[in-house]
Amino acid sequence: MKALQFSASAAKFLVLKPLGALFPSLFYKGLLATVKFVDIPEPALPGPDWVKLRTLMCGFCGSDQSLIFLKDSPPPRPLPPFPVCSGMSCAGRSSRLEKV
Repeated sequence: MKALQFSASAAKFLVLKPLGALFPSLFYKGLLATVKFVDIPEPALPGPDWVKLRTLMCGFCGSDQSLIFLKDSPPPRPLPPFPVCSGMSCAGRSSRLEKV
């Protein structure tokens, strides 16, 4: 499945902060990009009562944008290991239909 994946390191931060001010596209294009559109494995459902949704639309907020442009730091707790997938406020459709 496709995902917008964010990843940064101390070295990338030190290089991108000054260069990104001159060339903002470096944050999302090329070898130094902090975000990439990638294929990731589809996660397994945690239990039988969970439903898998096909994402129709998904957005990202100002906090995600601040991370991409290294204007903000990731939240200290819980600190996820990089890379992480960005996005929230998703709309989707279930493939499992049930009668209520």
